[in-house]
Amino acid sequence: MYTQFLINEKGNITDIKVRAPHPKLKKEVFNIIQKPKFIPGKQNGKIVKTRYTLPISFEVE
Repeated sequence: MYTQFLINEKGNITDIKVRAPHPKLKKEVFNIIQKPKFIPGKQNGKIVKTRYTLPISFEVE
């Protein structure tokens, strides 16, 4: 399972895409990813939008 998203110039998460085997897991990934504020990327000293892919694992008991 993984998620891909865009970190904009202000560090906010946009354009979230999640690949998960179950809709409830997909919903939980959306909830988790939207909470933190990220540090935006820099290129040649300028703040730029950055696409990021993050693998996610859940341990279900």
